[in-house]
Amino acid sequence: MKPITENGVTIQFNRELDSLIDSRQMAEMLGIQHESFIKNISEHESALSELGVFRFEIGKPQKGSKGGRPETYALLNENQAFFAVTLSRNTPQAVKAKLLLVKAFAAARNLIEAQHGYLESHKKLHATIGQMQAIALQRGSNAPPFAHHVNLERLNNKLLGIPKDSRATLNRKQKQVLETLAEIEQTAINKTLANGGNDKAAYHAAKEQAQAFMQQYGNALLGHHSIQAA
Repeated sequence: MKPITENGVTIQFNRELDSLIDSRQMAEMLGIQHESFIKNISEHESALSELGVFRFEIGKPQKGSKGGRPETYALLNENQAFFAVTLSRNTPQAVKAKLLLVKAFAAARNLIEAQHGYLESHKKLHATIGQMQAIALQRGSNAPPFAHHVNLERLNNKLLGIPKDSRATLNRKQKQVLETLAEIEQTAINKTLANGGNDKAAYHAAKEQAQAFMQQYGNALLGHHSIQAA
């Protein structure tokens, strides 16, 4: 997942979707030298390790910094970051840094929750599409493999007003609307198949239900004008 920036504070994500902040940015937020900040947290490495995986990294200096030598830094999770802040003096700048950290990590949590919901609903929808395709084949359908996947992907891209292959850049609202669309389409497909409908009827039912949701709620949530999918 790509990093996000909230009020000038950048939060990164690892493969496990842990929210992390660069120690170099934290030092800047606190108004102290990064070398001093690293020295301070290294003295409490055991305590930081109790709050999650903690290790020092070696990397290129950040843009705008002086010198070109590799430097030591750390990526801190939310608990580690707040613990590190408590090691500094409680100056007005430190208080402001705490507030910015609260807001940035909250934004990161919201994004992760939206991403998780989107991924789960997306998986369920495609499992249902696989079921629809299997039934279609049993009934002698000539539809090419993955046709139903492609058609629903195109439909949802059209309804969201996004280009092809842009799912990785969706914002939180777009993911939430797409999550709802996936649930609506899954329900419509399952109901149609259970009532003896074929794959074409299931797709059209999903399309109609998805369009109805977007016209009544989805477009307003996204700030779009009404979009009619072809």
